[in-house]
Amino acid sequence: MTERIAIEPARPHAHLQPLPDLLFWDAWMSGFFICYGVALAVRCHREHQTQQVQTPEAVSA
Repeated sequence: MTERIAIEPARPHAHLQPLPDLLFWDAWMSGFFICYGVALAVRCHREHQTQQVQTPEAVSA
């Protein structure tokens, strides 16, 4: 005859605490600065490529 063991969750279920507004503000600001940094890097890269195309190369005579 086998003995049955009651299985309980490893952690007791607790009510979820509401996230503070500051957490959402930090996430939004982080996302904004990441997007701004990527856009700035792309713009600088394109300007650098444009300058290389416009600059005539020195030709040895």
